Amino acid sequence: MESTVRVLGPIEVHLPSGVRRVRGSKPLSLLAILLSQANRLISVDRLVTMLWDTDPPRSAVANLRTYVRILRQVLSDTPVRLEREPGGYLLRVTDADSDHLRFAQLVAEASAEAAGPTRAVERLEQALQLWRGVEAAAGVPRHGAVGTWLDALDEQRMRAVERIAEARIATGEPDRAVRELADLLAVAPLRSRAWWLKILAHHRLGEHDLALAGYRSAADVFRDELGIEPDPELTELYRSLLHWDDVPVGAGQVRPAVVTPIRGGLQPDVGPPNSGSPAAGDPVRPYRRRIERDRSTSHPTVHGLPEPPALIGRRDALTELRAAILGPQPGIGPRVVVLHGPPGVGTSALAQRAAYDLADAYPDGQLHLDVRTWPRARRSGAGPVQAVLRRLGVGTPPDDVAEAVDLLQTVSAGLRLLLVMDNVSAPGEVRPMLSLATGCCLLLTSGYPLGVIPGAGRLALRPLNVTNSVEVLRSMLGRDRVGEEFDHLAVLCGGLPLALRIVAARLIDLPALSTAALIGRLRDERRALSEWEVDDLSLRSRMIDVLSPLRPEVRYAFARLAGPREFGVAEAARRLNALVAETEALLDELVRTHLLVVSSTGRYRMPRFARLLAEELRFRPRCPELTFPSSA
Repeated sequence: MESTVRVLGPIEVHLPSGVRRVRGSKPLSLLAILLSQANRLISVDRLVTMLWDTDPPRSAVANLRTYVRILRQVLSDTPVRLEREPGGYLLRVTDADSDHLRFAQLVAEASAEAAGPTRAVERLEQALQLWRGVEAAAGVPRHGAVGTWLDALDEQRMRAVERIAEARIATGEPDRAVRELADLLAVAPLRSRAWWLKILAHHRLGEHDLALAGYRSAADVFRDELGIEPDPELTELYRSLLHWDDVPVGAGQVRPAVVTPIRGGLQPDVGPPNSGSPAAGDPVRPYRRRIERDRSTSHPTVHGLPEPPALIGRRDALTELRAAILGPQPGIGPRVVVLHGPPGVGTSALAQRAAYDLADAYPDGQLHLDVRTWPRARRSGAGPVQAVLRRLGVGTPPDDVAEAVDLLQTVSAGLRLLLVMDNVSAPGEVRPMLSLATGCCLLLTSGYPLGVIPGAGRLALRPLNVTNSVEVLRSMLGRDRVGEEFDHLAVLCGGLPLALRIVAARLIDLPALSTAALIGRLRDERRALSEWEVDDLSLRSRMIDVLSPLRPEVRYAFARLAGPREFGVAEAARRLNALVAETEALLDELVRTHLLVVSSTGRYRMPRFARLLAEELRFRPRCPELTFPSSA
C-alpha cells in the first residue's frame, strides 16, 4: 500500500503518474505543519507564528494564502484535501494516505499485547520500509512545534529499529539485528538500548569477543561524548556476560551461546570428560570462567600496607572515611571512595591508616598502588592491573588491557579486597580497576573529586588547624620545644602535613639552623619553595604532579594569574587576553584542582604555595616537564 503524502524522508506527494515535489521552503514548511496536526483545525494566527517564528512580515496572511494555493495545486487529484474552515485551515488525510500515520499504526500493532516476536518483526519491517532515509521531512527547517514533532518522528524510527532488533534476537535472527543496530549506532551513537541489544546479539551469535569489544566501544563513546560512564543496565549486561549468566530479552529468556574461550587459562566447565555432545533439544550448559592457578595462593592475605604512624588532628576525618568504606554496598561492582584535597594535605596517610585499620573487614588483602611511581604514559595501561593481578596470585597476567581488566574481575570474584590507589591524577588511571568484583573496595586519593567516576563516595580533606599543626611539629621535634616560633612555623606551613614534616626534617638535619632563621627563610618568597624540600619530600613536586596533567592553556593561565590579590572573572579575562566564557572554564579547572580558591562572593585567590609556584613558572621557569602555549 503506497501513501500519497510522504514525510518520512524528503516530503513528496505520490500519484500513479509519478512524484510531485513541493517547491519552496515555506510551502514545504506549511505542509509539514499541517501534517503534524493532520485532521485538526489550525488557526491562521498559529500558522503564521509557526511559519515565521518570532518575526512575521506584514504580508504574512497574504503570503499564507499563496502557499495554501500552491499546496492545493500539488495535492489536486489526490484523496488529501486542504480545506478552509472558519478561523483556519484543516488537512484531511487518512492513515492510508500519509506514511507517518501508517507508520504509527504499524508500530502500534507490533507493540500490541497479543503480538508475539514473529508478528512484531513482520509489522516493524513494514513500518521501517516506509522510511526513505533517517530524517523526517529532510531539508525542512526545524524550529518551534514542528521541529519538536519532526524530532519525535525520528525518535520513533530509532525506537522501532531497537524494537525489531529485540524481536529478531528473540526469534533467532541476531545476525540481522547486529546489522540494523550497527546502522542505527552510526548515526545515533549515544543510544544505550541499541548498544545493549547489539552486545547481546553478538553474544547470541557466539561472538563473545565482539560482545565484550562492543561494551568497551560503548563505554568510550559515553566517556568521550558525555564524560559519564555507561548506564547501569549496560554495565550489568557486560558483567553478566563475563560470568556467562542468562540474560532475558523481550518475552523470552536468552541463553548464552556456546563459544570457544578467548584466552588461555580460562577453561569451559562442560561436565566430565568424554561426556559427549548434548542431546538434541537439551539446553547446552554455558561456559563458566575458571582460573588455573595454585589454589594455595587463590585467596592471599596480602598486607601491602605497613602499619602507618598515628595521625594527629584527623580523628573526625578518619571516622568519616571508615564509615564511607564500611557503608551499604551501592550496587554491582566495587565500592569506590575518593579522598581528595590540595597537594600535601595528607590524603595518602589518612587512606593508608584507614585501610590498615579495616583489615578485618577486608581479610583477603589490603593492597597499595602509588600511581605517581608509574610513568604517566603507562598509568592507564595494563601495567597497574598486572601488578595487582600478580599480588593476587596470577603468575603471568595478559598484556592486553581489556583482557587484564576482565581477568581482574574474575580473580577478585568472591574476595574481600581493599585496594588503595594513591595520587590518582586522571579518571583513566582508575577505570581499569573498576572491574574489581562486588565485595571489594577501591579507595582513591587525588587532588580533586574525580566527579566522572559514578557511584563513588567522596570526602574532602582540609588542612590542619594551628593547634594540630603545632602538635605535629612537637611530635617530631620533641615535646619540650614550645613557644611562638612553632606557632609561626605552623601558620607558614598552611596546615599541610607534608610542609610540616619537611620543616621538621630540616630542623633535625641542620642542628645549627635555628627555628627563627628557618622562619626567615620561609618568609622570603624568592626562596621559600626551595626550603620546603628535603630528600625525596618536596612540596613543589607535589604541586607539579597536580599541574602537569592539565591542558597547556590551564597551565598558562595558572602562571599568568600569579599574584597575592583577589581578582574577578573580568580581570582574569583581561590578564589572559581571553573571552569571559573561556576564562571561566580555565578558572574552574584551577579551582577543581585546589590551585585556586573561590570565595562566596565569586572572587578568586591563589593559596600561598600555589602562588609561589605560579610566580616561579612565570618569571623563572624551572620545570621542563611543564610545557606552555607559545603565547606564554
